Amino acid sequence: MTSPLDNISCYLTDEERRRLVTSLHDVLAWVGVQPPYKLQIDAELLKEEVDKLDLKENIPQEINAEKGVIDLRSLIWRLVNEKKLNEKEEAEIKDLINILRSKEYQDEETLKEANLTCQQARQIYDETESIIRSLLDLKEILSHKKSSEYKSDEVIKKKVDEVRRWNDYVKKQDLRS
Repeated sequence: MTSPLDNISCYLTDEERRRLVTSLHDVLAWVGVQPPYKLQIDAELLKEEVDKLDLKENIPQEINAEKGVIDLRSLIWRLVNEKKLNEKEEAEIKDLINILRSKEYQDEETLKEANLTCQQARQIYDETESIIRSLLDLKEILSHKKSSEYKSDEVIKKKVDEVRRWNDYVKKQDLRS
């Protein structure tokens, strides 16, 4: 089934623009969408974000600010496979989230304002969808690593409390005997 957006000679109407931007934020719009292997970002925007976040010294190896390219899938894969995130990696994720949010915002503004053919709109829409998916993945990595650390601390505390209660119970039983 073809979509009106597949017609290369059409231009977006205001109603189609509104629907596209709204559908980007539907709950399940990103299901099945993969992060892009390489994400091309305007080099000036990327440099601006790198400067704003003061990343010049600690820029992740997957980000090439000069070319405006982020090897996003490799970066996410590397972070997913870390057993535990160190402070630098947590900062990388937070900074990357900020960079991707800027790109998402830029793409949404383009969808809202620019005179786009339906094919151009489809490309920007698909890219924005993959950025949103990447943002969700990065946030999940960050929260999962933190929550797993939290959970392990909580589990240890609970076990220590259980052992203490058991020892107290045993002592009371010994005193009764």
